Amino acid sequence: NTNNKNNNNNKNNKNNNIPWTTRFALAQSVSLVAGTLCYPIDSVRRRLMMQAGRRKELRLYTNSIHCFRTVWKREGIAGFYRGIGPNILRSIGGAVLLVGYDAFQNV
Repeated sequence: NTNNKNNNNNKNNKNNNIPWTTRFALAQSVSLVAGTLCYPIDSVRRRLMMQAGRRKELRLYTNSIHCFRTVWKREGIAGFYRGIGPNILRSIGGAVLLVGYDAFQNV
């Protein structure tokens, strides 16, 4: 049991050697990459939600695949990333949360 406790302390000491600025930079990078990769899926979901209250004959898209193809054909890749700016700003909060969680976990 004492040996296991020493192993946990060694792990915590290794984590404490990483400066918070480096932790924040890594967390921000992870948050940006994940958010950017998932944004097209979120864009398709949002477009489908915006037409949910319309009658079927007035809807632009029949399903998510049709939405993806239509946006790709009409707007190109930019159509999937329209409005990503606020999402990027929101990722700063996600990075702060990750770094804060890590800091408080060692307390």
